[in-house]
Amino acid sequence: MPFYNQTIYKSLKAHLSKRQITVLTGMRRTGKTTLVRQLLARGAFLSFAGEGSRF
Repeated sequence: MPFYNQTIYKSLKAHLSKRQITVLTGMRRTGKTTLVRQLLARGAFLSFAGEGSRF
């Protein structure tokens, strides 16, 4: 499945350099997790969706 560079992507990428918590919310199946995975490529993130938390 292709990754579409969303408008918010550039803003979120710039925000990564700040040492702040960012919460990404929205409707189901809209690409939130895919967006975070693209931003963090090899980094870790915390998801509160589904069965427990994932790292």
